[in-house]
Formats: sequence, structure tokens, C-alpha cells
Amino acid sequence: MEPLFENACVWTKKAIRQMYYRVYRNWIITILVIVALNLVSIILNSLYSGIPVLRLMLEHSLLVVYALAVFFALKPWINSAVMYRRYFSLYRAEQKTVLRFYEDRFTQSGIRSSGETTFEYVQICRVMETRDLLLLKLKGKWVLLLDKNGFTRGDPSSLKAFLRERTGTGGWTPPTGE
Repeated sequence: MEPLFENACVWTKKAIRQMYYRVYRNWIITILVIVALNLVSIILNSLYSGIPVLRLMLEHSLLVVYALAVFFALKPWINSAVMYRRYFSLYRAEQKTVLRFYEDRFTQSGIRSSGETTFEYVQICRVMETRDLLLLKLKGKWVLLLDKNGFTRGDPSSLKAFLRERTGTGGWTPPTGE
């Protein structure tokens, strides 16, 4: 049986970074908003009480909290670098995956296995999109990458409609411009 859609994606450093930032974007935004509100609160408290901002931060051990917030905001960048290095050291080249979409299932060959892995559409929890990629978030914390320019059969817009129909999820997330 011939696949309806086929996509080849090279796991470049840029692609892996886009994946991590898109998957963790809401979490990062939440942390940064909380830190910003906390900083505003500290500054207003300082203006009202006359106590220097740095002293208030030190008294409440907020420098550690801010350092952790920066670390977690940078975590996708760190994780992508680690993942890229791991794959490159294992395989001595950037890895390529090929995803094939059929009527009742889809498959992935390439990274993480020498054979082909078969998935059912019900395993897709969410479909996300960046400027260059489509991301399929599966149950069990797996994310599969599709390069928008890597379609050898079909195209991104037709695949999006097909996946909406197959998954029954309204969980499509449009591109963010990363």
C-alpha cells in the first residue's frame, strides 16, 4: 500500500531547538510572567518602603529564584544541544527520519531504530507547528518532527487537514514565528 503522505526530516540543531521551544513555550512564558510580576512587586515595595531593591531580593532569597527561572527558560536550548550532540556522537551524522502516513496508521523509520515503528492516529495528543516544522506530540512524551519542506508525497496543508480528521482533536496549534 502506498502512503498518502511522506516526509523526510533531518534532525538539525535548528530543528531540534525549534521543537523544544515550541513544546515548552507555554511553560517558559508562564515562568517569565511570574518572575516579571514578582520583580514589579519588589520594585513597588522598594519604592514604598525605601528599602533598596537588592536588599529586598536578598532578604527573600529571590536571586536564587530568578537564577532558576533563567535556567528553566534556557533549558530547551540546553536540551536541544545535548540531544544533537548525543545523536551526532552515536551516528556520526545528523539523523534523518521518514514518516509515512497511511489511511489507518503512520510509520517512522530512521532515528532510534533500525527498522520501522508503526503508530496509530489515536496516539497523537497534539499537533503543533513552527515556522519550519510540524510536530506530532504523542502519548508518552514522544515528539515526531516533520520538515515542511521535506514532503516527498503530499504537502503540509493537506496533511494538517488529514490529521485533524484522523485524530479528532482540535489541538492544532498554529505557527509562532520562532
